[in-house]
Amino acid sequence: FPVTIGSYKRYETDESEKVNDVLFCGSLHLEERTSILRKLLDNKINLRIAGGRWPAENTFENFEDYANEFRKTKISLNFAASPYCRYQRKGRIAESMACGALCITTYADVLKNRTGTWFEVGKHLVEFNLDNCVDVVNYYLKNDAERIKIADAGYKHWKETCSADIFWPDRKSVV
Repeated sequence: FPVTIGSYKRYETDESEKVNDVLFCGSLHLEERTSILRKLLDNKINLRIAGGRWPAENTFENFEDYANEFRKTKISLNFAASPYCRYQRKGRIAESMACGALCITTYADVLKNRTGTWFEVGKHLVEFNLDNCVDVVNYYLKNDAERIKIADAGYKHWKETCSADIFWPDRKSVV
């Protein structure tokens, strides 16, 4: 995926090509996810749900299709709660940023570490929860300039700190 492909590909997508207002790629095996997604749908948010444990028509054939869906997205949802451990740093955050989508996440505190934080709330991504999810999503859908500013800062930070160019600077020696 983009994290491993790094700068081999260009992830920038023109705003006019972003046909998904909001995207969630993943499974619905936690109550928090279903509650937030249901609330967004009930409030007429244009939400695409795909990936994870879905019928074949809602899954992706390959990683390229998966990445393309993020590229066509304005806002990508990330849920940090996990059935396997309390909270985790999901790859979906980096995937969203690598493809230029604004990532909004639950429990952003999970991004903190001993020396600071992996990504900063309000600068690289946005935090949301069940109580404010509709307001947060609607705000960033109506305020394109601010959404794009944060998404661009997230992309730039991802590229400078998480891309393959950082992890594998001499890719030829890896192959």
